[in-house]
Amino acid sequence: MGIPAEVDDAPLRDPRAARIALGAYLRRLREDRRITAEAVAKSIHASASKISRIEGGHVRCRQDDLASLLDLYALDDASELAELQELAYCGNKIERKSSHERWAPKGLNRLRPLEKAATVLKCYETRHVPDLLQTPDYTRSVIGASFRGARGELICSAEQVDSRVALQLQRQKILTKRDPPRMWVLIEESALRARVAEEAIWRQQIEFLIAKTARQSDGRLSVTAQPGLTLQILRSEACAPAIIPHSVTYLRSNMFNLQDVIYWPTLQAFVLRHSPDEVRRFRETLDRVATLAEPVDHTSDILAAILDSRPLPPSVDIDRKYKHRPTSFTENRAMAQQRQSGRNR
Repeated sequence: MGIPAEVDDAPLRDPRAARIALGAYLRRLREDRRITAEAVAKSIHASASKISRIEGGHVRCRQDDLASLLDLYALDDASELAELQELAYCGNKIERKSSHERWAPKGLNRLRPLEKAATVLKCYETRHVPDLLQTPDYTRSVIGASFRGARGELICSAEQVDSRVALQLQRQKILTKRDPPRMWVLIEESALRARVAEEAIWRQQIEFLIAKTARQSDGRLSVTAQPGLTLQILRSEACAPAIIPHSVTYLRSNMFNLQDVIYWPTLQAFVLRHSPDEVRRFRETLDRVATLAEPVDHTSDILAAILDSRPLPPSVDIDRKYKHRPTSFTENRAMAQQRQSGRNR
């Protein structure tokens, strides 16, 4: 099971990332040997909850605990032993926490190292422009709006808002690193039209998206476009909200032995799920919702129409959202032949 040669191990130097990777590695070792967490806990004189916290990357794994676990799992590969010891060493380092983290939403400290190591992000957004594609002023407006009372008054300190904004801008750095993740965004038209910020800030945000998705006349991305970014817009008449009731992001990481993750935000937290079945269902559903979205090469034109507050042009094939859709190549060909036969009459 070692670290693949093509994987950049830089994210693993983060103590939290190292703990998550080590825990995933130890869980895989235990499951491969068909040993329960309770049996492991009894063997090394620990509690089952401690084993669960170690495997989840929530706590540090002491060297003596690691030695006991590896002895129980009878791991004798020298390179694997060295890798695990290095992960434990990195995971036990004192973390350098910024002053902003005291205001971080629950779950964000676990999400950030995963985002740093992400190779693929698939995002479905229903409320506003996705976090990773927001301008600083738009971010401040969105975060400020979530801390308003019934009369519009700010119900938190300015420091808390500033810290939330700083943390989000730090998250966005993954898109400007040397090898950014491939990011595929499905966003509701209503989320783009939502005036969560004043007019000038909203317009600046839409113009930013236009620049990030702009294409040249030959179809190639322009110099201002974001490498690896695919953005598709779901028209207001699409039934996507009935299929996925809330915003969600699927994340694939290059952190070895770590399962794919899905997460979504609530008002004060990020909910993360690692269950393979749940992750697979969401990934497949995202793929299905993508078939309801407008083509990628129409994104800039649609954004421009939204910026001008004009009604969108007719969909390329609006009937596809309501009529019977072919489920196979054979059925698709049969339907095409039927349509051609009708035109020839």
